[in-house]
Amino acid sequence: MKTYSFFSLLTLLLVVGCGQSKTVTFEHTFSDVPVQISPPVPQGPNTFQAEITLDLDPIFVSNHADRKKIKDVSISSMNFIMLNERNYDNFETFVVNFFTDSQDMTKLASISPVPKNSTELTVHVTEKAELQKFFADPTLFVIVDANMSALDTNGYDLLMNMKISFTAAELKK
Repeated sequence: MKTYSFFSLLTLLLVVGCGQSKTVTFEHTFSDVPVQISPPVPQGPNTFQAEITLDLDPIFVSNHADRKKIKDVSISSMNFIMLNERNYDNFETFVVNFFTDSQDMTKLASISPVPKNSTELTVHVTEKAELQKFFADPTLFVIVDANMSALDTNGYDLLMNMKISFTAAELKK
């Protein structure tokens, strides 16, 4: 009787194990995505955005992953670099959001107060953000809400860098 139960359990584990698809995990970096704040930038709350075309199909194929079956997405690093010898002194708060045509906006990260004399901001993404739905669309919008301490007639040019880890079902051959 014990032998029969052992083999039944072993068979069940093999059937369940073989039925599950394998997953692939890989990283991709979006580098130097331009984010522009056109002048004049008034004192108080301001919103600006960057648009990222998500041409991820070749990246998923080269990693043997199925883009239509994304299981998990996490951002391991995200930073914003100020250009033109400017800094973040006029910024009081900095909030990063994601938005797509099919998904409502979600808050990713925030910094308050913004460090003075800095030319680079590193934001830490909240663990609550479920990001896989945002990477199923062809275009991703990064929305930044910032509170400015004073009127600025020059505007700002930033570059965003974002390293993302994807886990998806293995691409069927």
